[in-house]
Amino acid sequence: RTFVSEEVPEQPNNKNKKNGKIRIHIFIGDH
Repeated sequence: RTFVSEEVPEQPNNKNKKNGKIRIHIFIGDH
């Protein structure tokens, strides 16, 4: 299982804001 964590610029209307960035968790492969 490959775990990738990305931080992208904050998007308006997003309720999961942390320190001005949104943490995106992407799971690649078998879950």
